[in-house]
Order: sequence, then C-alpha cells, then structure tokens
Amino acid sequence: MVVGSNVRNVAKSAFEAGYKVYAFTDYVDKDLKMFARVERIGENLKERVEEVSQSLNAKVVLCSGYEGLKVKAERFGHFDRVVLDKLRFYRKLERLGFKFPEILSGNDEGKLIKRRFGGGGIGVRFGEKAGRDEFFQKFVEGIPFSVTMVVRDGKVHFKAVNRILCGLKRLNADNFKYCGNVTPFSFEGVERALKIAEELAEVFDVEGCFGVDFILSDDIYVLELNPRFVGSLDTVEMSYGVNLFKAYEKKIDAKPKRTAVRLIYYSPRDMHVDVPILSYLADVPQGYYRRGEPLVSILSTDLKFAFCRVADFERASNI
Repeated sequence: MVVGSNVRNVAKSAFEAGYKVYAFTDYVDKDLKMFARVERIGENLKERVEEVSQSLNAKVVLCSGYEGLKVKAERFGHFDRVVLDKLRFYRKLERLGFKFPEILSGNDEGKLIKRRFGGGGIGVRFGEKAGRDEFFQKFVEGIPFSVTMVVRDGKVHFKAVNRILCGLKRLNADNFKYCGNVTPFSFEGVERALKIAEELAEVFDVEGCFGVDFILSDDIYVLELNPRFVGSLDTVEMSYGVNLFKAYEKKIDAKPKRTAVRLIYYSPRDMHVDVPILSYLADVPQGYYRRGEPLVSILSTDLKFAFCRVADFERASNI
C-alpha cells in the first residue's frame, strides 16, 4: 500500500517488482490506475489506511507529503522523525560536524526563507519576513544534486547520484520548486557525497529507499534528508535498469546504462485537462488542476529532447 501526494512512480516500481498495489493519493493519474487500485485521500486517512492495510495484509509505504503519518500497520522502512523538522535536523548536523548552509537571523543578508516541514522546494524563496514554522538560511550558490540510496539492515543495497532540476520557468516552476532530475550525475568528489549519505542513514536510523539532497559549491553542503522513495525514482530505474523494490530485497551492484531525464511540468493556470496517455508522459492528468500544481512528467533519455517533448505535450493538450 502506497500513501502520498504523488505515488505513480512508487506504485509502478512496486507493481513491476511483482506486488499487488493499493494507492491512497491526492492525484489520481490515468497511468496510476494501470498499476494500482486507487483511492483519493480524504478525511480520516489514518483510520482508512489502517483498515485497508489490515484487510489486505499489506505493508504500508509512506510517500511524498505523508512521510510523518502515524499508522498502526507494518511499515516499509523506518527513520528518526527528527529529519521531518529541518531546524532540528540541522541542529543535529551541526553537533555532529556535517556541513550545511548556515541558519541566519532576520537581520542577515543573502538569505532564503525555508519551511521547517515539507519538501520539494515548496515555499523556498528570497525574502525578509518569515512566517510561522519558517526560518532563514544562507543562500549557497551551486549545483543541487541528490543521492538515492537503498539500505536494509544497515547495509547499502543500491546507490545513485542525480542532478536536481529546480525553478525552471519553462516548466512553470516558481522560485526553487523541484521540477525534475537527470541521472546519472558525476563530479570530482562524488564518492565523498555517497559516504556522507551513508553516514546520515546510520545517524538518523534510516532504512528503505531514501534520498539526501546536497548543494555542490566550494564544498558539499547537506540540504535535507527525504526518508521515502524520492522523485528521482523514475530516472534512477531508467538509467540503471534496476527496480528499487527488488534492490531492497537483494543487493544490486549496477552502473548507469544511459542518461535518464524527468521533467515535471506545473500547471500554468487553473484549468481542466484530459491528456491522452503518450509514450513519453507519466503522471498523466485528468480533471481540474490549479495553477502551480504538478501537472505531468516528461520522461526522456536526453535533456534537450525532453524540452522538445514539453512543447509536444502543450500542443497535444491545447495549453
């Protein structure tokens, strides 16, 4: 059972690993229905998940937006809940000597505003006034990237490095909003990043499939730890030719076979869409979407060609 705001990629991976899948989600995408029985998230989610999990004898996989849901059911993986609160996470990083962008006061210059809870770059912005459950952090200019890792019983079963795409106006992604990945991503010092991710998994008692986000600048800085299947799942599996659910069952030593790209296109306005299922699309939308909501994913093995596919999608959908 997968529970999350967007779960198509996780449901697909589980389905292709041989599991029967039941999905609770905010976005009932057309292609999600190909891999799972689907129920839209509503009231009393906790009770509903527990009820269905028990009736189906299903292990629960908590995904984007619902990592912190407390349910009485067998869970896929585990983690220290400190990682859900970025301020507490950074304070522990500081005590242990890991590098991260400095936490600032309201009087400092060159600062970002971030939310204590949540991910995907949502709400990250330059500004002078932070709201409730927000804080100021130093802006470090550099290349954002992530490590995707599968850990079981303290042992690394799989690892990959991805370039993070964020804030691309062509995809209607405001500010620093996450809008895709390119896998693989390599640079001098990449082994150090992999080592840091492995150390963080041990420190924060993380097991399962998870991701660590970094910024590559004058040094490698930790941005956050996402204790769940992450958005790079598509590109990792495409690039390496692996299945991450199977990697949890058995260690996989694999090297990238190709470049893989995922672009997330956000709705440019409030609109009703009914997009056909096309070979290069994932998270295929049907229904009413508000401006700024994730609308569709474009998958490719070439970054420039992926942006050509964005134009194809816009024409096919009359956007």
